[in-house]
Amino acid sequence: MANRPYPLHLIRRLVPLEWNVLRDFFDLGGENLPGEGNGKKTRLKDKLSKLVPYGPTVCEHCVVEAGLPASTVMSSTEALGDGQLQSLFQAIKSFEAWLQDIKTSAPKGYILTKSQKGSKPLNDDFCPFLFAQYRGKDHVDFDLFDTCLDDYFSSIESQKADVANAQIKSQAMSKLTKVKKDHSTRVDNLSKEASIATRKAQMIEYCLDDVDAAINAVNDVLKAGMPWTEIKSLIKDEQAAGNPVAALIHSLQLEKNQVTLILSNTLDDADEEEMARPAEKVEVDLSMNAHANATAFYGHKKARVAKQEKTLASSGKALQAAEEKAKEHLASAKRTASIQLMRKVHWFEKFNWFITSENFLVLSGRDAQQNELLVKRYFRKGDLYLHADLHGASTCIIKNSRSAEGLEVPPLSLGQAGTFCICRSQAWDAKVVTSAWWVYHHQVSKTAPTGEYLTTGSFMIRGKKNYLPPTPLVMGFGFLFRLDEQSVANHIGERQVRGTEAPSRSADTADGRESEVERAKQSAPEDDSPVENGLGEEVAGANSTTESKDPKDSNVNALLEPEAIHDSSLEGGNDTPQEQHEHKTEGNGETKDSSVRRRLTAKERRLLKKGKLQMTPDGQLIGDMDTSDHTERSTQEDGAHTASPEVQGDDGPQEKQVRGKKGKMKKLRDKYAEQDEEERRIAMEILQPQGKRENAEKSKKETAEPEAPLRGPVPEEVRDQLQHLGFEDPMHYETRAQRKARARKEKEEEKSEVEAILAEENVKLLDADDKERMTEIDTLTACPKPEDVLLYCIPFCGPYSSMTAFKFKVKLTPGSQKKGKAAKLARDVLMRGSEATPREKELMRAVTDPELVQGMIGNVQLSMPGLQKIKQSAKQSKKSKKPGK
Repeated sequence: MANRPYPLHLIRRLVPLEWNVLRDFFDLGGENLPGEGNGKKTRLKDKLSKLVPYGPTVCEHCVVEAGLPASTVMSSTEALGDGQLQSLFQAIKSFEAWLQDIKTSAPKGYILTKSQKGSKPLNDDFCPFLFAQYRGKDHVDFDLFDTCLDDYFSSIESQKADVANAQIKSQAMSKLTKVKKDHSTRVDNLSKEASIATRKAQMIEYCLDDVDAAINAVNDVLKAGMPWTEIKSLIKDEQAAGNPVAALIHSLQLEKNQVTLILSNTLDDADEEEMARPAEKVEVDLSMNAHANATAFYGHKKARVAKQEKTLASSGKALQAAEEKAKEHLASAKRTASIQLMRKVHWFEKFNWFITSENFLVLSGRDAQQNELLVKRYFRKGDLYLHADLHGASTCIIKNSRSAEGLEVPPLSLGQAGTFCICRSQAWDAKVVTSAWWVYHHQVSKTAPTGEYLTTGSFMIRGKKNYLPPTPLVMGFGFLFRLDEQSVANHIGERQVRGTEAPSRSADTADGRESEVERAKQSAPEDDSPVENGLGEEVAGANSTTESKDPKDSNVNALLEPEAIHDSSLEGGNDTPQEQHEHKTEGNGETKDSSVRRRLTAKERRLLKKGKLQMTPDGQLIGDMDTSDHTERSTQEDGAHTASPEVQGDDGPQEKQVRGKKGKMKKLRDKYAEQDEEERRIAMEILQPQGKRENAEKSKKETAEPEAPLRGPVPEEVRDQLQHLGFEDPMHYETRAQRKARARKEKEEEKSEVEAILAEENVKLLDADDKERMTEIDTLTACPKPEDVLLYCIPFCGPYSSMTAFKFKVKLTPGSQKKGKAAKLARDVLMRGSEATPREKELMRAVTDPELVQGMIGNVQLSMPGLQKIKQSAKQSKKSKKPGK
């Protein structure tokens, strides 16, 4: 296509049409269209489109505007009259004038509508010009074409829903009408059959002797052993001879042992109407006489009447069932025809996924390509890699979004992820209970050994594999609901790590621990052992390198102060009880359980290091907590040369003098010997960062600035000016500080009012820390509350142990049921539960079948409390709705 020239010769430029051109075109016959030669006729609008650069719609408008029928046809030999050509030329020039006008002014808009029986008029088409062929149709006028387009396209979806609703409604009503018609037809047929049986029985009673004679004659011939073909010939001969008994016989059905007789009422007391009726064909049984045949017909009539009565009695129930079914169809039409908002598809839904009970996202690839994508794009530092030594086991990763805070994946989440990894492999179909293993991020590599090759979706694992205990093959299926922003605060901490009181440690504690770890790592000697040998042990013991078991270790104790060691022992960390015991013995001289002591704050640790606080043997802090920063610094500088590495007191902490600090402090004292306290304070304020300096000035002004009295009186020359500026009392006015104080007070009052209203409405808001830690999965909840605003729901399939808090869940075990049928059955069962609200049922019903199948695991068996009871009640409800029951 790149080497082909653009077909410029096909472009038709807009050139005003001249009268001579139009006349010559039709006088010469114009260019023949395909199939127009040899005198064949073509439409006038198609022929005109070869002359003007307009479409068939505009050409048809010009033809109709000229007074000619839209379906005008003409051959190459025919020509238009001068009057017709003039009218056609005027119509074309009128349209060209409209094209020139819309260059300077916006055109109007028109929507063509078509009426539909039983519903509102529907939009059929739109146009910026009301063409002549459309003037007789229903249309809606608009002042601007933009407004016309906006109205047309904004209502097109709702109109499609209305059309679908009307179609379903008409189908439901047609079914109901068909049921009614079928019942009425059945009743009429039974009534006709009863009347016919009565009529035949009466005919037999009218002609008893003749019927007996005909039956006896046929039986005598059959007893004689005459063939059936000869019997028919004999009857024809007797009829020709004028035998009255043979004349009654119409036909023989000897295979059914019956004979058809032609009977009529020949009694003398018959009325004229009865005599005028044509003869009846009556089938009689050769094994019975005339009375017996009449009695049989009366019995047939009686059975028809009884059946008719039963049909009439059951028709009410049948029609009622049909009406209920039609109402269900109409209700489903309203649900399906409503415009559903497109929900957001989360990035992890393309994988096999679930969320642990401790809010960790676990992902698994569906094929080799997804395994490759999962590790290369979404596997980050701090995440864990899981796999199993099974055929068909896919790559699993645990996303640790809080690894930067020092939070590791707990054992409970690891066990749930291992169950997920096993159940998503061939072990599910084979019903084999085995275990999975996990490694750290840095142990997974795409680099193969020399001479080997890694296929797509395969990875090299270096170091120790950490095997998990075997878990049973039990999965679960349920629904997660997406919360609105105003409802997220109601579910903060819903899936938090067990054993933690708060979602994360404080920032000061984390920073202090990280700095201690970094210092310990810098002082510790590097391990030159290869990565393949014991890498797992090295990573697992990373936390133990922050604290030393041997108090004689000079590499670590030279940088870690005794107070820091004592503080880490109080926090617990990842040390063993033996290590905590040793640390406490070094810090306090006695051993005591750490559970009875509280944790120290960052400020308390700083004051302990500076010597402003002292800790007693029972864990109490003694000292001044409100000492200002510059006082602390001055005291530290003044007491630096007098500090001794010896014990300061019996109960106080031990101070060890850092090498070089004494000389450095002496140089600082000599340098700033002439500087007083005020100069020192000003210099420290200048050295502070801009943000802290502004906050300090703001807090200082707020605490030091008193309420200034109102100024006044105002001079007369400025009263008019103040009155013009909008002051209520021009005699007095506020200072700038008073205005700021009043604005600040109004802001605080407004904030308190908003908080009171939110508290009254039971509305919770997220604080800044929660907003920073919140991820995409925090907006999904498994147990919605009645006051929550729900947007949509997502199918969830994960280990059953991770679904303990789910409101809607079904237990899955290996079985023979396919995933499509199992997913639909699970949704129907959950929707029938008494706990489901109408909004929750609506959202579960809105989940499409592909979404259900994508989330479900294959070859399962469903189980939940009351499942059989729900199935039986569903079957009974279906049976009760069947007509005639």
